[in-house]
Amino acid sequence: MIDADRVGHEALEDPGVIQQLQRAFGDEILTPEGRVDRKKLGQRVFQDPEALKTLNQIVREPILQRIERQKAEAEQDIVVVDAALIYEYGLEDTFDAVIVVTAPEEVLVERFQRKTGYPRPIAERVIKNAQIPQEEKARRADFVIRNDGSLEDLRTQAQRVWQQILQRAQRILESPPSEDGEDLAR
Repeated sequence: MIDADRVGHEALEDPGVIQQLQRAFGDEILTPEGRVDRKKLGQRVFQDPEALKTLNQIVREPILQRIERQKAEAEQDIVVVDAALIYEYGLEDTFDAVIVVTAPEEVLVERFQRKTGYPRPIAERVIKNAQIPQEEKARRADFVIRNDGSLEDLRTQAQRVWQQILQRAQRILESPPSEDGEDLAR
């Protein structure tokens, strides 16, 4: 599994990315050692939609390149990429299938706060403004898992989706290649 969050953190350590971010947002987003202070950067971009757009423009390609490299290096036939911003970055065509996991907004806000340490108002703003609404993502997804019940319900849904993906992959592996490059989404 490829963790796009981790890949994004790696991209923020790239000297070229750091230089672009410094030009765009100034020295205040850097630590004394010259690394990106993700919390300061987040506070800046999550309060300003234009700043968020600039950040996304800077990191999109480095993140995509790293994900593509990891996919190519994977030794499995099926590679899972855990990424929250697939639609926001316009990456949906990069994948054979997209699974969206939805949850109540309150749960999303709480999880984001735990993960980032941001105060509630910023967490709420990020959930509302930095991502496409869950309903839109679910509408566009190949598969939807609703994380609004018990852990057992979540496991059952995830296992069902995984089985469907395995069945699609098996059909594709057993069929002759098509001229249009048939993929898992079919």
